[in-house]
Amino acid sequence: LVIVCSDNGPERGAGSAGPFRGFKTHLYEGGIRSSLVVWGPGLVTKQNHVDRDSVFSAIDLVPTLLALTGTPKPHGVQFDGEPLLKTILGEGGSRRAPIFFRRPPTL
Repeated sequence: LVIVCSDNGPERGAGSAGPFRGFKTHLYEGGIRSSLVVWGPGLVTKQNHVDRDSVFSAIDLVPTLLALTGTPKPHGVQFDGEPLLKTILGEGGSRRAPIFFRRPPTL
């Protein structure tokens, strides 16, 4: 399994968020969305598929990879993310809990 993900949002003047409003540090989609590419022969059945509906956050990566490998989570550890195995394997679905973003005040 190969997973490629990027940092969220482009720096102002250094890139484009395409059709989305905002840049890095903005709480608009252009500032918080990032790409995720998953490739896994025998695991990911869809090829050249773009899922525009599912919501998957970077905080979901660890619980999802633990579920994929059948690894139990460490005792006493509570993850903010959710295991989204179907989502990462291209079968769709989204996290249920909301995702909160916070930007520290500018000094």
